[in-house]
Amino acid sequence: MKKILVIQLKQIGDVLLSSPICNTLKKNYPDSQIDYIVYDYTAGVVENNPNIDNIIKISSKERENKLEFIKLLMKLPKYDICINIQGKIEGLLITLFSRAKMKISWNKKGWRILHTHPVDTDKQMKITGAGNTIDGRLALLSPLGNLDYDRDLKIWIKDEERKNIKKIMESAGINLEKPIISFGVTSRREFRIWPKDRFAKLIDFLYEKYGIQAILFYAPNDKKYNSEEEHCNSVKELVQNKEAVFTNIKTKSARELIALLAESDMYIGNDNGPRHFAQAVDTPSFAIFTTLNNKKSFCPHDNPRHKAVDVQDVLEMSDDQYLEYMKKDEEYIRNTNDIPYDFVEKFIENMIENLGIFKNK
Repeated sequence: MKKILVIQLKQIGDVLLSSPICNTLKKNYPDSQIDYIVYDYTAGVVENNPNIDNIIKISSKERENKLEFIKLLMKLPKYDICINIQGKIEGLLITLFSRAKMKISWNKKGWRILHTHPVDTDKQMKITGAGNTIDGRLALLSPLGNLDYDRDLKIWIKDEERKNIKKIMESAGINLEKPIISFGVTSRREFRIWPKDRFAKLIDFLYEKYGIQAILFYAPNDKKYNSEEEHCNSVKELVQNKEAVFTNIKTKSARELIALLAESDMYIGNDNGPRHFAQAVDTPSFAIFTTLNNKKSFCPHDNPRHKAVDVQDVLEMSDDQYLEYMKKDEEYIRNTNDIPYDFVEKFIENMIENLGIFKNK
C-alpha cells in the first residue's frame, strides 16, 4: 500500500482548491493511504472527504512554537510520495521529515530544494475549463504518469449538519419555502470588495422581482474580523427593503457556513473563499472579480451553474488583448472596483432565469 502525503499550508480556499489532488490520487490508487496536512483552521473544507484517510492539522501552538512544530515533524510516519503544494519553510521541513523517495513540488527558485521531482506546471498544465488554479495544481501529479483526473470541487455535508443549519435559519426568521440568496459582501482583502451601495441596490432589485431573502454572512466571532459584521450591517442600512436582509445568522465555523450555502438557493458575492464553498456543494454561484484576478483562474470557464464577471468582461477583450492591457495599465487594474452595477444585474437576472433557480419556490 502506497502512503502519500499532500501538503497545503495556506488559507482555507487554497486547501479546498488543492483537494482535487487528493481526490485524483485516491481515484487512481484506491488502496493507497492519502494524508493531507493543513492548518487546523482550514480543515473544515475537507472534513468527511472519503478520499482523504487522515487530515493532519497543524495547531496555532505548533505554528508559533518551534519546539512544538519539531515534535509534530518527529511524529510523521514514513511516506512513499510527498507532494508539497506550497514552498514556505514549514512545507520544506515536512517534505524532508516525510522521508519519501519521491518528493514533488514546483520547479521554481526556492522550491527545488529537497524535492526529487520539480514540475514546470506551465508546460505540464492542461487547460480544461475547471479553473486554471485547479488545472495548475493537478499538473504537479505529472511525474506519476497518465492519470484519470478528478477536477471537481467537492465538499461532503452530513445530513445532521443540514438539519442543524435549517434550525438556525428558521430561528433567525428565514422562511425555507421562499427564495434564499447568501451574499458574500465582505473580503479579508479590501480591494476585492464591490461597493456597498451596489450590493444594496442589487438586493432591492432581487427582492422586488423574486421576493428573495438576503443572508449577509460574515466570519465567526474573531477580533481580527469583527469589522465584517459592521460591514454587513452597513450594507443593510443602504437597502430600501430592509425586511429582505438578514445579518443575524452567525456561523460558528467553516462547516456551518458551508452548510448555510448548501441550503441557500444561490450565492452572490466577491472573489473570496465562500464562492469556492458554494461551488463545492453545487449551489449556483455568481462572483464579482473587482481587481487584477482573472475569473478563469478560480472559476469554471463554461459552467452555467457557476459564473462570474471580471474587468476583462467589462472591457470586452480577448485573453491576449487583456494580457497586453494589464501590462500597460497594471496599477489601475490592481486597484479598480469598477464593475458597473447594470452589468452585474443583467448577468445575474439571466442566470436566475436560465437555470430556473427559484422555480420550485
